[in-house]
Amino acid sequence: MEEDIRKKFYDELLKKIEKMGINGPILKICRPDNGETIKLNGVVLYKILRTSSPFKKNGIAIYKNMTDSAIKTIGGIRSDDKKRWVGCNLTKDNYDRIMNLLLIVVEKIEMIKPKTRTRKEEKKNVRK
Repeated sequence: MEEDIRKKFYDELLKKIEKMGINGPILKICRPDNGETIKLNGVVLYKILRTSSPFKKNGIAIYKNMTDSAIKTIGGIRSDDKKRWVGCNLTKDNYDRIMNLLLIVVEKIEMIKPKTRTRKEEKKNVRK
């Protein structure tokens, strides 16, 4: 079933993110009626689309700041509305490509986070 592959992907992605040691305020998990969602730094990383979408029953939304070439690789589209979300059909063929892309996004966001903290800590130390 298509639904099962999207839920399986959700569970696997969440497990891998937690295994990377990412949790707390940077990671938010929502389970609304319109689809389970994983947010990273307040931006949707992965969402199961349970509402009407161009992808029918296979639809997912992923991190919106993907490059056009990455979107083309997974067979996705970028929406034209103001939120500019990226969506695609989740299939067995693009399952691993999407997983790898999202894990790269997680690593990049995680690498940015410590630098921000360090700068804030340095500012505090200068003030003292």
